[in-house]
Amino acid sequence: MTSLDTILSIIVGVLIFGAAVYVFRSRKYEPPPDREQPPWEIPLQPGKPEPQFSAEDRQFFEEVLGVDVDEHREFLRPLAELEETQGVHFRDLYVNNEDLARNFWEGVAHSYFEEKHYDQAADSYLKSLGFHLKQSAEETAETAQLRCNLGIALTETGRSGEAIHQFEKSLHFNNEQGGGNHEVIAALLHNLGWAWETEGDNTKALDYYQRSLALCEEIGDEDGVENLKPKIQALQHEK
Repeated sequence: MTSLDTILSIIVGVLIFGAAVYVFRSRKYEPPPDREQPPWEIPLQPGKPEPQFSAEDRQFFEEVLGVDVDEHREFLRPLAELEETQGVHFRDLYVNNEDLARNFWEGVAHSYFEEKHYDQAADSYLKSLGFHLKQSAEETAETAQLRCNLGIALTETGRSGEAIHQFEKSLHFNNEQGGGNHEVIAALLHNLGWAWETEGDNTKALDYYQRSLALCEEIGDEDGVENLKPKIQALQHEK
């Protein structure tokens, strides 16, 4: 493996973030409990100065990509460290490495999501998805995950009609090719119920909530059952 390949592997590893994978609307956004602490969450050693981007790289992030360096300081810090220690400039790699660009935008999206900046999160998820689909039009587990995260961000911003399309694409993949994981499918059905409820179609919302509830009961997901029952009761009461 060449030194450039090694550096690219390091950068891609840094950019891969604990995703908001198939989360329910009523649950707090949290990374998986067994996820290792990523580099951007590890505090600097006492007395170690905060790494800084060069003026050219700061300009690239802020003016070309539209990503505020200060707002995403923790997420971008490992890239600044690579620049300082190895002279690797992200701007020189971004244009020619679609894997790097895809992971970068997914990481930026998660960063926005955690701060509840859902409009920017949705835009960043869309950019990451675009790089995925540019490489291959076939749906994958990665695109299904991105579509779910994108759908959540879209629904949070009131764009539930667009979100439904993303949730349905993700659900179709998981039903047909994703191994039939009932926990994932239950979460997607729940998200579809939430999106249809946001759209004002309570009949469809109730149908998806009930389908999600049946799966949650089947797999013993007590939290899912607890989240869904009051929503179903409220919609049934409105009938």
